Amino acid sequence: MISTERRNPIAESIRRRWFTALAVCITLTPTIYIAQFPGIRAEQILVILAALAAFWAYLGGTPLPIPRSLFAAMLAGFSLCMLVSIANGYRTGIPIIINDFYEIYKVVMAVGIFLVVATTLVTSDDKHWGMRLLHALIVISALISLTQFFNLGGLNKYYIPYIAPTQYKALMKGYAWPRVVGLTGNPNRYSYMASIGALLGIILAFKYRRGRYIVSGLLCLTAMLMTRSRTGFLFFGVILIVWIYCYSRSRPALRWRWGSWLLVGLITTAGVGAFLYALLFLYPDSLTWRLKELFNLANSRSWQIRLRVWEEYFWLFMDRPLLGSGPSKAQPFRLPVDNEWLYLVKRYGLIGTAYFVAAFWIPISRTMRALLKDPAGPLYLAVLVGSAVFMIPAGVFHAFQGMALLMLTAGMAMGGLAAGRGNWH
Repeated sequence: MISTERRNPIAESIRRRWFTALAVCITLTPTIYIAQFPGIRAEQILVILAALAAFWAYLGGTPLPIPRSLFAAMLAGFSLCMLVSIANGYRTGIPIIINDFYEIYKVVMAVGIFLVVATTLVTSDDKHWGMRLLHALIVISALISLTQFFNLGGLNKYYIPYIAPTQYKALMKGYAWPRVVGLTGNPNRYSYMASIGALLGIILAFKYRRGRYIVSGLLCLTAMLMTRSRTGFLFFGVILIVWIYCYSRSRPALRWRWGSWLLVGLITTAGVGAFLYALLFLYPDSLTWRLKELFNLANSRSWQIRLRVWEEYFWLFMDRPLLGSGPSKAQPFRLPVDNEWLYLVKRYGLIGTAYFVAAFWIPISRTMRALLKDPAGPLYLAVLVGSAVFMIPAGVFHAFQGMALLMLTAGMAMGGLAAGRGNWH
C-alpha cells in the first residue's frame, strides 16, 4: 500500500522541488572531470546538500520523515563486502590505492538518491507526477540528441569535446555513422536513459490515453536507435516485455491460472518480438545496421573483441573466486571489461556478488504485491530486470548516471510503501 496521508500543499511543493532538481541533474547535466580526479555529477552535490538538510532538521528537533528501508540498508551493506574484498586482494599481493575506496562513495551516492526520492514521492499523485516529469526531461535530452545527429548549426564542435571527447569525431560534419550521446558522454549509456524514456511514453499513454505520449515515446525510441547501441535495443525489448507482464499482473481481471498466463506470456513475447523485429526494417538502415548484427554475432568484430576481454577477466576472477580482489585499480589489465557481471565477480567474488543481488531481490520479494499495485512498481521491476541483462555487455552499477536512474525508479516505486506500519521494505 502507498501512503494516503492528507495533502499538505506546502510540504508537497517542497518535496517536488527536491525531486525536480534531482531528476534534472541526472538527465540533463554531464559528468565533470577535473585533471586526473574521478568524475563528479551535479546530483551528487544535491545528495550531499540533502544529507546536510536532513542532519540540520534532526538537530533542530524536526527530523525529516526518511523511510525505514531494508533496501537502502542492504545496499549500504554492500560497502562492507567491498572492504572485505579489498582486504582479500591485499592479503594475496594486490596493492591498495586511495582510488579503490571511491567505489564505496558510489554506493553512498546510490543510497542517497534512493532515500531522497523515496522521501519526496510518497503518494500516487506524487508518483504519477514524477513519471511525467522524468519522461519530459528525457524527451528534452532526445531533442538534444536530434541536434547532435544532424549537427544542427555546427553546435557539436562547441560542447561535444567536453562531455564526450571519445565521440567527438563521430559527431562532426561528414562522419558517416554518428552515434548520439545526449548529455551522457557515451552512446551505450545514453541508450539506457532513452529506452526508459520510451517505456515511460508507453506507460503514460496507457494511463492518460493521450496521443502526445505515443509521439514523445517514439521520439525517445528514435534517440535510442540513434545511439546505434545493440545493448540499448536489447534493454528496451526486455523492459517492454517485463513491464507488460507486470502491468497485466496488476490488473484484477487478469488473475488467471498459470496455464493461461503461460499462453498470454508466449503471445506477448511473440508480439513484442515481432514489433521489435519490424522496427529494424521500418527505420532507415543507417540507424539499424549495428542492431541487425544481433542476429549474426559470430561475424561481429566488436562482439569477438568482447569475448577476448571477457576471457582475461574470467581468469582474474578465478584467481580469487569467493571474495574477489576489491576494485584493485593498481592491478594491470589489457582492456577494460564491458561485462559488469564479470566486473563484479572479479572485484567482489561470488559471495559479494550474491550479496549485491540479494540487496535488490530480498526487499522486492517482501513487497512484490504492493509493487505490482504501485503506479511506479512495474516500471521499477522492468528497469531492474532489464538492467540485469544490460549488465552483460555494458554497465549500470559502475556508471553514475545509469545507477542514478535505477535508484530514481526504485525510490519512486518504494516511496510510501507500507506507510504507517513501521516495518522495513
